[in-house]
Amino acid sequence: MLAQQLGGYLRFNTSLPPRLSEFAILCTGQYWKAQYEWHAHAAIAARQGVKEATIRDLKAGRRPRSAPPDEMAIYAFVKELYATRRVSDAVYARVHKFLGDTGMVELVGILGYYVLISMTLNVFRMPLPEGAPLPFREPSSH
Repeated sequence: MLAQQLGGYLRFNTSLPPRLSEFAILCTGQYWKAQYEWHAHAAIAARQGVKEATIRDLKAGRRPRSAPPDEMAIYAFVKELYATRRVSDAVYARVHKFLGDTGMVELVGILGYYVLISMTLNVFRMPLPEGAPLPFREPSSH
């Protein structure tokens, strides 16, 4: 499937360090309350160097208190992009300082791809492994 090829590239072959890719994936998973995505990527993010306190803050929907500057820049970028569907020049410049031109394009690709994955997992209610707790409370049905 073409989406899987794109996902493989965005996950393993970008210029972003895996820690920052996983951090961006967690920001997206939390925004979409994607149970399976969070379950899978929280452990990977920890192995790649995202602090446990940062993971807890993201899961709770809080701004990370002890994240390094590159993660904080990406956090601001993701929050602004998802809230306004744009980013300000100042927020863009903060992330660009860490990622450069290529990394910026790749970050937007990672975010877009994991929105697709989040929506797919949510719509088709991908179950967690047996016995795994739900990371997020499910929204009530309308």
